[in-house]
Amino acid sequence: MKIALLGVKRRIDNILKKIQNPTVEILPYVYNRADNIPEIINNIKNVDCFLFTGRYPYQIAKKALNIEFPMGYLEFDETCFTTELFKLKNIPDKISIDTIDEKVIKNIYQELNHTLKKINSISLSDKISIDDIVNFHIENKNQDSSTTIFTCLFSVYDKLKSKKINAILLNHTFFSIHRGIENLIKKYYFYNSKSSYPAAGIIKISNYSELLKKYKNEFHLQKFLLDFHYDVLNFQEKISAFFIEKGEDAYYFISTRYLIEKYSNNYNIFPIVNNAYSKFLINLKIAIGYGLNPQSAFHNAKNILPLLDEKKINIAIATESGKIITISKFNCVNFDTISIDSYLKEISKHTGIGITNLSKIKSFLLKKQTNRTTIFELSKELNITTRSGSRIINKLLENNYAKEIGIEQPIKGRPRRVFSINF
Repeated sequence: MKIALLGVKRRIDNILKKIQNPTVEILPYVYNRADNIPEIINNIKNVDCFLFTGRYPYQIAKKALNIEFPMGYLEFDETCFTTELFKLKNIPDKISIDTIDEKVIKNIYQELNHTLKKINSISLSDKISIDDIVNFHIENKNQDSSTTIFTCLFSVYDKLKSKKINAILLNHTFFSIHRGIENLIKKYYFYNSKSSYPAAGIIKISNYSELLKKYKNEFHLQKFLLDFHYDVLNFQEKISAFFIEKGEDAYYFISTRYLIEKYSNNYNIFPIVNNAYSKFLINLKIAIGYGLNPQSAFHNAKNILPLLDEKKINIAIATESGKIITISKFNCVNFDTISIDSYLKEISKHTGIGITNLSKIKSFLLKKQTNRTTIFELSKELNITTRSGSRIINKLLENNYAKEIGIEQPIKGRPRRVFSINF
């Protein structure tokens, strides 16, 4: 497997020194500025996945490129922080940090039985500039000169240094590097297994009522629909689908992601829609969902059905990763990727659970390749107490986004209830 490692030269050099006998081939790609990333990626050939040296460049790349490709980043985790912390003569009790979640830092101090009087943290995102991060640290230092600054970004470190402000630069550890590579390898195999995922579809004849008016004679109407059904059967054969008629104006079907991608030439064409209109003046609306199982695939298809009328499009495909590919009727060469955040907002509105937690749960289940979890497992993933995890599960249960499906008996401890999450 070939992995493209993207970062600034100093960071890449530091990482490559710590990779011993890699099981994969790491190919370094250096950039001087984060806004050079899209151009560099477009020129990279013959690699299996992209690995970024931190979350910040990863988020910039995801926003700028918006591509379906296995990508990951090396986290600055608790080992990166504690390694630098133990190098200090005195452990600081006031911290300004731009890297690691505040809860993680507090847990480390609690484990060390050391007092943490104050912590100021900033989450890295593509909306925050390097200058924003530098000013954040300067402001914290001005408010209290005893504050110790930790940063993971060379550019921030260099700017602070130029202003004669001391900061501690966090580096990746052997553990964080190899864990990041292992996670990316899992993501790569997960990405390549997507082709066998179920694809569930809903086909609707949106102008059926107009056709009824046009064919007042029942015999002529049935003959017309029979001719159209031959085209539907042809579509069914090409995607090897199981079809169910839902009245005379709608069909449900089950196929696979691979066969849909093959039929549509990777979302460039969708012949049945064009043929239906050109041959019969039938306006088809098709909503397709991908999922880990047929139930979640149908769930995704049903949720994007209203989008067809709202966006005045004919085909929408909801992927299992939370993106929607839309294809217009006669302009099938382009596709637009839309965030499914609106769906999570709706769930958040019903349940009172924050969108951030809902997104983490969805990502967590996709990573596991199952929709089953326990309160203990969910709490650990969200970095919250089991009591908070229990409240989240209860809210999902109350609103039919989860159901209890069994009991799990761990090697040690009490039995755990197992839940199926359905969104």
